[in-house]
Amino acid sequence: MRIKEFKIEKYGPISSRKSFVLKDFNIFWGKNEEGKTLTIEALIKLLIGKYSRKFENIDRVEEVPIGYVGMESNEGKELIFPNEGVLTDILGISTGDFRNIFLIRNSDLSISDEENFYSSIVDKLTGLNLERIRRIKDKIFSIVNLTPNFQIKNTVDSGKLKSRYESAKKVLTEIEKLLKELQDKDFDRIELEIVKATDEIEQVKENIEQLENARKKRNLQNALKIIEEYHNAAKKLDGLLKITQEELKRLIESQSFVRTRKEDVNDDKKRLESIEKEYSQELEKLNGKRNLLSSFEDKKSKLDVFKERLKSYIEKYEKYEGFVSFEKKTLNIVVVSALILLISILGMIVRAGSLFQVTFIISGVISLFLGGVKIYNACKGAYLSKVFSSLKNELIKLNIEKDTSNWCNHEEILRSVASFEEKYEDLKKDIEYTQTKVSNMHSKINELRTKIESEIKDINNKESEIRGILYEAGVKSVDEYTKKLNEKRVLENSLVGFIQSLKTIYPEMNLNNITEWEKALSRFEPYPELPIDIEYSEEKYSELKERYKQLEEKLQYLESLKDSYSDKFRSIEREAQSVLMNTEVVNIGSLADLEKITGDLKEFIRDVETSIEDGKKVINILEKMETERKAEISELLSNESSTVEYFKFFTDNLYKEILFDTDEKKIIAVRSDGVRLSSEKLSSGAYDQLYLAIRLGLAEKVFQDSKGF
Repeated sequence: MRIKEFKIEKYGPISSRKSFVLKDFNIFWGKNEEGKTLTIEALIKLLIGKYSRKFENIDRVEEVPIGYVGMESNEGKELIFPNEGVLTDILGISTGDFRNIFLIRNSDLSISDEENFYSSIVDKLTGLNLERIRRIKDKIFSIVNLTPNFQIKNTVDSGKLKSRYESAKKVLTEIEKLLKELQDKDFDRIELEIVKATDEIEQVKENIEQLENARKKRNLQNALKIIEEYHNAAKKLDGLLKITQEELKRLIESQSFVRTRKEDVNDDKKRLESIEKEYSQELEKLNGKRNLLSSFEDKKSKLDVFKERLKSYIEKYEKYEGFVSFEKKTLNIVVVSALILLISILGMIVRAGSLFQVTFIISGVISLFLGGVKIYNACKGAYLSKVFSSLKNELIKLNIEKDTSNWCNHEEILRSVASFEEKYEDLKKDIEYTQTKVSNMHSKINELRTKIESEIKDINNKESEIRGILYEAGVKSVDEYTKKLNEKRVLENSLVGFIQSLKTIYPEMNLNNITEWEKALSRFEPYPELPIDIEYSEEKYSELKERYKQLEEKLQYLESLKDSYSDKFRSIEREAQSVLMNTEVVNIGSLADLEKITGDLKEFIRDVETSIEDGKKVINILEKMETERKAEISELLSNESSTVEYFKFFTDNLYKEILFDTDEKKIIAVRSDGVRLSSEKLSSGAYDQLYLAIRLGLAEKVFQDSKGF
């Protein structure tokens, strides 16, 4: 049979919505107070229910666990507890057997109540023999009216036999005494006893009074000493009034504040250092950019003048291009006009005529005009080329361009100027952005510096506050302050203890104020001087009180005997009637009547004692049989038992045998070399191995074919 799963929905602080499925070997682990022990307790309560109360230290939670334990029998049947009932009833074993065989707590493998446990196992293994012997013993005890410890019963069923037996003896003693007194008629002796008892009573009363005075004096002295100690403690406490839990809390909080603020200051200083470093770098960059901008602005001012010249050049160049274009367009006219002029000249040479003169003049004018245009364009082009070269050289001088030798037209110059202006604008924007960044960083630096100053100020204030509290308390550190506060608590508790001690001395005075106690004790009158040897003793006081009571009873008895024997006769009649339980009324009127009652009482006592003696003989025989049966316990640990085999295996055959000492009621382990050691003399390892072997072996004995493990 084994546990397959369990679920503990609620048990004290334990609660769970899931089931735990177990394997062949399981370990429950966790931190302290996480519920490991309570889980085991809940499993025990679910399995054996009300019988769990017999377990030690299982009452930490006063409630019944809510949940279940699922088990599987050796036959494969599933059992759900507590629905199935009580596990020990199903197994047919006692709660003690269950604990001793299956449960080990705190690494303690020893067996609880060993002797009775082994007897219980023997009963199970040997059948009903021991149980029948016990029942016969119980029957004989009942017949002869004896208790198991051979005391006479005093139950209603026995007719209050013990009381009657003791009363019979008492009445016999009284009768014998009375007979003697009546026979002797020694009334003088009775009177003398009365006088002696009276004198002794007076002496005892005086002794009691002296002891009571001694006790009162001792109590007063102790109380005054306690009051003195109270004032001494109160005086010390006065010096600690400024030390309070609230101030300690302030100290601890202030220390924590200072520690946190110092960490903040360190972090802020690191941030400040980083930002200042970056600020320095950015400022250096900004200055460099500003210097570059200054250079750019100088170039820009010169470039503005340059741009005017360039503009003039471009305007002239565009006009020049118009003339060049016109020249190109009139090239054919020039050629034709030149031909006409040549023909006209030839015609005028060959043949003079007005027509050739007209054509000569017209073509000559045209040729001269167009020739003038050609010459103008040539001169203008040369001039513009010179200006263009000058413009290129000026760009190089302005350090805007390094090489312009490959430039062919002013478009390159325009592009170069536009590129410079674009760089100039970009540089201005970059400087503006950098200025904003540097300004923000400067603000952040100022902000951090202000914050650090504020934090340092807070630290100084808190440290000043700490020093002020420590100075007020007269200490130098928080640890010393804590020590003083603990001392104050001890003193406060001692004051309460002193008041409680006073209440213990004078329980009838329920006072809670030391002033009230001083006032109350001051009203006590000084006690008379006592003899030097008088010292209060509770034992002596009790003895005197008991002696006083005995003397009072004796005096009353003697006086009643002296006054009249009739009362004694009536008393004897009543007691004899209650002892003998006769239906007839016993009347004592003579010594013969007393002697007859004496004979009846002796016969009653003799019958009771004879019955008891016979019962004891039979019971002794039965107990001998029981002892012989109990000797079979040793068979549980014989060399043929699995217990010994387990023990040999566990100890690598260091031990060869296990014995049970029936006289000492101890387990004896026998080593291979023959040395015998009682279980308590074994090493802790061998001790655990021994009792584990016993548990395994007994489980096999109890469950036979179905092993317990």
